[in-house]
Amino acid sequence: MKNIATLLLVVVASLPLVGKSKHKEKSYEPVRITDVGQLAGRYVGINPDYVIDLNVSADGLISGRMRDFGRTAGLENIHIDGAELTAKALASDGSRLLLHGTFVNRIRNGQVAFGLMVHDADVQIDDVSLSQLFCRKE
Repeated sequence: MKNIATLLLVVVASLPLVGKSKHKEKSYEPVRITDVGQLAGRYVGINPDYVIDLNVSADGLISGRMRDFGRTAGLENIHIDGAELTAKALASDGSRLLLHGTFVNRIRNGQVAFGLMVHDADVQIDDVSLSQLFCRKE
């Protein structure tokens, strides 16, 4: 009888754990850019303090700016190769950064969002450091 009571106690105690199961499906699929005109827009990271603005002129020239938690930088030498973007970011304080990203479709639980996956982002949010950051196109 004591074994049955112990078994019931274990089963009842484990019930809340079974009900709290979460499963997220998330993947990133590179998107090859064939028309630079589709790139124009604002790309916002997980925090609205990380933003990349891309503009495309009528001649197809790409220009842009990047705001990285209060530091603003103009983008120079912007180059698109398939799904890859590279650019040099020149900040107002004179520092230079290399921006490397991949245009992707993020698929999360069946919902698709187009954006730019920034590599080597080195973004600090609270106690978490992110090396890659998805910036959704708005």
